[in-house]
Amino acid sequence: MAVNKHSKKYFALICIFWLGLTRAGKTQTRCDLGLDAPGRAAYSEWRASIDAYKNIDLRTTMTIPVVVHIVYRTGDENLSDRQIQSQIDALNRAYANPADTRSGVPKEFAELQSVPGVHFCLASMDPDGQMTNGITRTKTNFENIGLLFGDGQRRSIHYAILGGADAWDPDHYFNIWVGELGGLLGRATMPGTNLLFEEDGIVIAPEVFGTTGTVAYPFHQGKTAVHEAGHYLGLPHLWGMNAGDCTEDDGLADTPVQAGPYLGCPEYPQYSCGTSDLFNDYMDFTDDDCLLLFTHDQVQLMLATLTGYRKGLLESAGCSEHPGWSPTDQLVFVSYAAARRQLEVVWRRPGESVYDIRIWDVAGRLLVHQKGYGFTPWIVPVTSWVNGLYFVQIISAGNQTTQKVLIY
Repeated sequence: MAVNKHSKKYFALICIFWLGLTRAGKTQTRCDLGLDAPGRAAYSEWRASIDAYKNIDLRTTMTIPVVVHIVYRTGDENLSDRQIQSQIDALNRAYANPADTRSGVPKEFAELQSVPGVHFCLASMDPDGQMTNGITRTKTNFENIGLLFGDGQRRSIHYAILGGADAWDPDHYFNIWVGELGGLLGRATMPGTNLLFEEDGIVIAPEVFGTTGTVAYPFHQGKTAVHEAGHYLGLPHLWGMNAGDCTEDDGLADTPVQAGPYLGCPEYPQYSCGTSDLFNDYMDFTDDDCLLLFTHDQVQLMLATLTGYRKGLLESAGCSEHPGWSPTDQLVFVSYAAARRQLEVVWRRPGESVYDIRIWDVAGRLLVHQKGYGFTPWIVPVTSWVNGLYFVQIISAGNQTTQKVLIY
């Protein structure tokens, strides 16, 4: 399906990964941004233009409609609906933080962890208003179509006429192409300089798309797409546009200056610029097992992008569904006992006696994250907390609720 052709500003943050085996047999990844000076300057200019969107506080989950274009040459590359859905689920684990979010963030970085509150869903309506499952399938005869170019330096995978699949209106759909990348893992477009409108989105290799089926270890948890979606929503790498020294970084205050990417799954701590590096961040290159968090400032930048530059996604009619958790407000009771300076949380859902408890302040900082058990009151001492509004979230299998509480 063709899209409206008009000019729009972004630059291709070409995050190019490839797989290789060392003599020890350890899989490695590598990313080459390949940005020239004008590209870096354009991105800096765009970043400066969104200052007004900082300190956004949105507790309502925002839904992004997704269309997945499967461009396959072999039968194995024609991924099943189940594998595709597993990737959407992986995106939601990272961006909406359901109960099975992986733990393991080092203690010094735990307070940096923040929640984007972004829910991805496969589109249920296409740009023509027809019902859809949000998946297109295109058989191609071109090997490594994700690396090929047609006339005008158009990337072949984005165009039916070149053997790929046309985008759905990128203003209102998050387009994900899945196709051969010659060993590369992913590529993304990002706000910045001029790029063809029809190519806006991300491209992922089939062997790292999703968490089941044909997916390959150690990129088997769908976090390549999590990383690329971060770029799509405005995030650079932790070390900025060029790796190699400590003279620049991502421009975010709460991510430590880092010289370059980490590979594999390193032991904590690691240092490159005099401070402990945040190699567990989704915007690093470590194996999927080791990518665990976004920081508060990263979340603010993504929300700024989504409510500004990519606001058309939030205005889209592409998704008719709401997040897949049931409302459970009537099953959780949150109160503040001022005399004792403590929060009291009671969870009463039959059959779901194990649940996640998370509490954020109004700046989006995660203050509490632990498991709750049983149906007896859960007590949170808050003697050292500043007065103000807090958000208490309870997540169990298939259910979630968030309630506000005022500490005074």
